[in-house]
Amino acid sequence: MKTRLLIIIGIVLATIVTLSIVFSYSFDGYQYSKENPYGFSAHVFYSKELLPIMCPLQSNDCGTHLQLSIGSDTPSILQGYKICNGLSCVSQDDLYFSSKEPAIIPIFGVDGWKTGDKTSIKVTVVTQYDETYTHPFPIPFYIDLGESEITEYGVNKDATLSENIDPYTPYDITGLKQIKVGKEGKIFDVKYLIKGATVQGMIFSNYTNSLVITIDTTHEGDLEVTIPRDLLDARMDYCPPRQINAPDDRFFVLLDGEEIFDDEILTTVEARTLKIPFDVNSEKIEIIGTCFI
Repeated sequence: MKTRLLIIIGIVLATIVTLSIVFSYSFDGYQYSKENPYGFSAHVFYSKELLPIMCPLQSNDCGTHLQLSIGSDTPSILQGYKICNGLSCVSQDDLYFSSKEPAIIPIFGVDGWKTGDKTSIKVTVVTQYDETYTHPFPIPFYIDLGESEITEYGVNKDATLSENIDPYTPYDITGLKQIKVGKEGKIFDVKYLIKGATVQGMIFSNYTNSLVITIDTTHEGDLEVTIPRDLLDARMDYCPPRQINAPDDRFFVLLDGEEIFDDEILTTVEARTLKIPFDVNSEKIEIIGTCFI
């Protein structure tokens, strides 16, 4: 009887170990592998200084100082992640985050995590859209990036994106400006950084469901603007009726009436940051959402 009991216990323990191994390589029903065709990289770091940018609306979820820096050898889109530190895990889906340039994503729900902790990172990545729309419905890759250590801002021991990387080079905090934009009786603070021009005005148009920005250029440059989702958003629901938790879509961006391609360099639950290039004689940038909200 004791022998049979021991055998049963052994089988149960073996089953638990097997399941733990399986789930260490997959989550949310997907199988993750070490295959990494994009050369995609990600690293968790600590920065109190970047908090005003990472969470521009200062909601109750802004208690985090951890961010995820991403990059890749081949332009790609981060659609989701799951990060574990051995005690707990955080995950986010329905992202649309370009790795065309090194970029940063805030990480929420990581109370108790600290520098020096070991983290395992798994990501869902698809091909970057381009002007040819070669991959209109790309197949996602589920990549296990392995284990790395949480470091402090500006100190990346692995130097996966560049030597001793400054993780937030796409957004210079010292040049950040803010302008108030009204919509239906509400006032929104829109943060922006512009190079090669000055912003003369910024208004929300109910008629076109767009953010209209007038600029005075000195030379060609770019505008990085953080748009609160409650002010303007773009989602794949194409109204009506509105879908619940519809995934993000690209904004439609016009430069002096001509469509141009922008990069979305930061995406959070409350705001989206676009990087928009312009020419020396440009005068107006219009960012259009997919539906009236």
